[in-house]
Amino acid sequence: MTYYFIATNYNNTHHTVNYLNSVFNLPAPKGVKKHVIIVDNDSKEPLDAISQTIDGLIKEDFSAQLIKNPENSGYFKGLNMGIDAINRGEKFVAIIGNNDLIFDKDFLTNLDSLELKEEDYCIAPNVYLPGGKKQNPHQLNKPTELAIKRLGLYYKNYYLSRLMVKVSSLLKRNKTTVEYTKPIYIHGGIGAIYILTSHFFNKNKRLNAPVFLYGEEVIISNQIHTTGGKMLYHPSIKVMHNEHSTVSKLGNRNLHKIGKESFKIFKEYY
Repeated sequence: MTYYFIATNYNNTHHTVNYLNSVFNLPAPKGVKKHVIIVDNDSKEPLDAISQTIDGLIKEDFSAQLIKNPENSGYFKGLNMGIDAINRGEKFVAIIGNNDLIFDKDFLTNLDSLELKEEDYCIAPNVYLPGGKKQNPHQLNKPTELAIKRLGLYYKNYYLSRLMVKVSSLLKRNKTTVEYTKPIYIHGGIGAIYILTSHFFNKNKRLNAPVFLYGEEVIISNQIHTTGGKMLYHPSIKVMHNEHSTVSKLGNRNLHKIGKESFKIFKEYY
């Protein structure tokens, strides 16, 4: 079994170096190989540190490669370049997502021990922020019409979106967080990482990627459910997420503009 760790890089080489070392140091069960594919989305900073790290990490069960995208084609399109590089002639699982992830030491051991059903297309891992806040389960159920309309309102005006963020933050202060200690099926997981099983690839060659950025969580959930699959949240598969390491550089106004354009597309995938 080969576990492909596929991540995109854009002007944050230090995160990619940490990502590579994190995967390299993961204990691998007998017969398991780890292969990292980094897709650089036309970064403006040098990539020497990534190439040197890859060259310096040598292990029988570990390999890595850097794919240079000649343009910044966006998140899922970048990941698709990595997915295209998978050797489909072997048994594999694809762990796709951001490069700002640090995997818990038991990540691969616990993942490899799972007994999955045919409809288990995707595993949403136990993602947590450096402060300990959990990001999964992201969506337990399919969003309501009211929730979709609220999002449309958010993208209608930048200043209104800032107000909505502030109000939402105030409302969440006293909200109790539910701890899910057992695996459950969910509608959608946080977009930082998805674990795609062989069952996903039996029905899907690549990710649907109609947007540059934002809405990926909606789009992949739609792809999984419309092709006969389910998303399984599993609390024992843990990973730390250094949130917004790339998008924070764009600024709130630019992010709102990008999201507004994407919403015109991904609202059709709810």
